[in-house]
Amino acid sequence: MSHPADADPALAGYDYLLPSLGADMDEGRVVEWRVGVGDTVHRGDLMAVVETEKSDIDIEIWHDGIVEAFLVPIGELIEVGTPIVRLRPTESIAASQPQTSTPAQPEPAQPVPAQPAPTGSPPPAAPAPATRPPLRRDGPRVPASPLARRLADERGLDLAVLTGTGPGGAVLAADVRGAQPVEPIRHDSSRRRTPATMRSLIAERMSRSNREIPHYHLARDIDVGRLESWLAERNESRPITERVLPAACYVRAVALAAARHAEFNG
Repeated sequence: MSHPADADPALAGYDYLLPSLGADMDEGRVVEWRVGVGDTVHRGDLMAVVETEKSDIDIEIWHDGIVEAFLVPIGELIEVGTPIVRLRPTESIAASQPQTSTPAQPEPAQPVPAQPAPTGSPPPAAPAPATRPPLRRDGPRVPASPLARRLADERGLDLAVLTGTGPGGAVLAADVRGAQPVEPIRHDSSRRRTPATMRSLIAERMSRSNREIPHYHLARDIDVGRLESWLAERNESRPITERVLPAACYVRAVALAAARHAEFNG
């Protein structure tokens, strides 16, 4: 889904629009770019990961071209049909390159007189302070489990530099725990974490059903004396690992009642 964004046929750009990934999808958000600005892409290449109300979905590019610009920031909630990426045809590379001029020749550097070598041994150089490697936010998506991604984010580790031991080289939580962070990350305990869209939707619908749908509560007292006597007799000569718990009997009773009264099962 795209449309021309420039009138010049030689440099015509195409805006890739956020597609509808479901019959009830009205909006979504880009949570990860699978390409970078300047990358050459082809039809069918994975371009981004989009978060919907139900799941995160990879979206494909539908045109050959070159990524010119990202039009929306990561994490911003946008409507279906919003332009998210600007592309230009691969044929426009030569036409869009500016004419280069001959660079000016630098002036020759003045010779620096040699300094006499010190008589004593030089002091050892101070070790460079440890710095955290920059976390990758674009490029190919590193296969990893959700728990591994969360642990890597908390520990300041880049999944791309870890060796995955999971299926297909996927990074697992154990791989992240075995790696040492360069420096600890200090979390602000006063900052409130925003829940994921799917969990927010589930919570909203459960709250609405509790408010708007009429409820009918029924309680009855049931004599379970015979059940308790049966359990005591059955479990008396059995080891602890083979004894039957009352909860198992309650679950079986509910299952039998649900099968007998199917009209209550929706």
